[in-house]
Amino acid sequence: MADGEELTWSRRNLKVRRLQVIFKVVERCNLACSYCYYFFGGDQSYKDRPARAALGVAEELARFLSEAIEDLRIDEVDIVFHGGEPMLQRLEDFEAMCGLFRSLRTDRCRISLAVQTNGTRFTASWNEALRRNNVAIGVSVDGPPVINDPNRPFHNGKGSSGKIEQGLALLRAEDHGYFRRRVGSLTVLDAAHDYRTVVDYFAETLGIETQGFLLPDCSHDDGIPDGRSAADYGQVLCALFDAWTTRGDISVREISNLFRRFQLAYVSETGRASMTALEAAGVQVIGNHVLVVHSNGDLKVDDSYIPAAAWQQAAPVANLGTTSLADYLRAPCFDELYAAMQTPPDGCRECLWLGICGGGDIENRWSSDRRFNNPSIFCEGLRMFYERVVGYLVSNGYPLESVARRLSGQYDPFTAGYAS
Repeated sequence: MADGEELTWSRRNLKVRRLQVIFKVVERCNLACSYCYYFFGGDQSYKDRPARAALGVAEELARFLSEAIEDLRIDEVDIVFHGGEPMLQRLEDFEAMCGLFRSLRTDRCRISLAVQTNGTRFTASWNEALRRNNVAIGVSVDGPPVINDPNRPFHNGKGSSGKIEQGLALLRAEDHGYFRRRVGSLTVLDAAHDYRTVVDYFAETLGIETQGFLLPDCSHDDGIPDGRSAADYGQVLCALFDAWTTRGDISVREISNLFRRFQLAYVSETGRASMTALEAAGVQVIGNHVLVVHSNGDLKVDDSYIPAAAWQQAAPVANLGTTSLADYLRAPCFDELYAAMQTPPDGCRECLWLGICGGGDIENRWSSDRRFNNPSIFCEGLRMFYERVVGYLVSNGYPLESVARRLSGQYDPFTAGYAS
């Protein structure tokens, strides 16, 4: 390569640090959630795919991943059984798939398994299989029954909270240690709700200490749902933080991720030297990539990118049997995506918070006219959240000069979280 010549995306030597595989093992659901984009969002393509993934698809996925681990020097592969409702699959198939995926582990690549469930299908047999295979459990739930049940009912209209409470109580009673380590909740925030109440319900009634909260998937084209403002969601994030500080016995993923930005050893010298060497060798490092695999083996980009409709529609259509991950990731649409992640939006370049925010989640930056070159639609709310957290850190003795140093640093999504 001549001096100054820039490699096109299709010619770059790629490395993936972490690959998240969303394996849609069941493309049907026993709930009828009112806001479900998958079954009630207008896209009916799930009807053309098998309701359940055959074991042969999992075998093909294992082969695909084995090749990808070598080709892309992947350090971590996180495989999430997803749906629909993944626990509608046959238990024997689930156990066989776990065995296939665990066999991918190498000295250099860590393999982890998880299931994202609506929490209504726990039984003694399922619980034993989950524990035996050390599967992390994410429970999608909105809050206490008054919040959860109107939006997450069964198809007969009955609320799902009772089954969730019953199933989690059974799992907790069978193995409380496993429950504490491996069970968490995942909730999409709604500014209409009081999240101090929600946090208390998750911790005290469901027994869940590890909680995650997502901002809605929306873009500048869509606007924030229900006519809410970014400031409304800033108040929600601050309420979550206040609940966390008040309780002192829970972990909130979004708070932990932000605190990590202020850790002195965020990326070790060894880890940074390794990344510098890769860059010097012309290697394009992808810190984290999310790959969706459907029940028929079709590949798709992360569902969270749905708000970036024009970009998502340009993503390649492929199948486990017809491509490799290395070839799939060289599609031009990924060049735009990862370039956007590395490049701050024009409107963010002078922002105090750029070093820890990076412009916000990429899907919340999208607009049809400027594509990813926008601050997050939740920008004002994120600033409110950061101000609250930094104020807490300083009031508890974190050096002000260290805060300034962190805020003046460059946000790097490719190295984030990868200390070695």
